[in-house]
Amino acid sequence: DAARTALVAGARRVAESGLVVGSAGNLSMRSGERVLITPRGALLEAIDPAECVEIALADGIGELVAAGGPRS
Repeated sequence: DAARTALVAGARRVAESGLVVGSAGNLSMRSGERVLITPRGALLEAIDPAECVEIALADGIGELVAAGGPRS
């Protein structure tokens, strides 16, 4: 979806700018009542949109909606 694509594009821009090195960072963004988060240990320049973790915001409590598979 568009929010995942935007998060991945932002992650690539951050990596290309040199603000992070390797897998030393995560990005997140709110999309309506959900938050998308880049996967732990991922190289920001190589993230696939399907790998982003999505949580729903309900009464201030995060609820896991979807997560990408484990990374090696």
